Amino acid sequence: MGSIAGTIFEDLDGDSNIDSGEEVENVLVELLVGSTVVDTILTNASGEYNFSSIPDDNYQIRIATSNFDPSEPLENLINTVDPDATINSSTDITLTGGTDSNANDFGYNGFASISGNIFNDLNNSGITNIGEGLLGVTVVLMDGLT
Repeated sequence: MGSIAGTIFEDLDGDSNIDSGEEVENVLVELLVGSTVVDTILTNASGEYNFSSIPDDNYQIRIATSNFDPSEPLENLINTVDPDATINSSTDITLTGGTDSNANDFGYNGFASISGNIFNDLNNSGITNIGEGLLGVTVVLMDGLT
């Protein structure tokens, strides 16, 4: 009997490595043989999952799509680190001879947008009125470090 294990993390700094505080708890991880889900597990407080004492076979680990729903652990995150380098929240693993397959880690990163209006508040109303919008203004996004 072997095992398949890994960690789910939110790659807050975008370095593709698991850092302290990036672990994601309560992510539903599915274990499949072919197209059949044979087991599921939730990640622990350290973002870890472990399917233990499983027989030799061809498996797929898949991060359940329900994890991306509103109020779920991976809401508004996208897969950026995947064990097989195919960024799709799943990986294929073959266990033979009772081996263990560890470090099947999945990383996710958030995305954001910034929007607004640039205007000359001619009447000091605090809102954009007709004729106050400015065209051709260059907006520079700074990281706060420079």
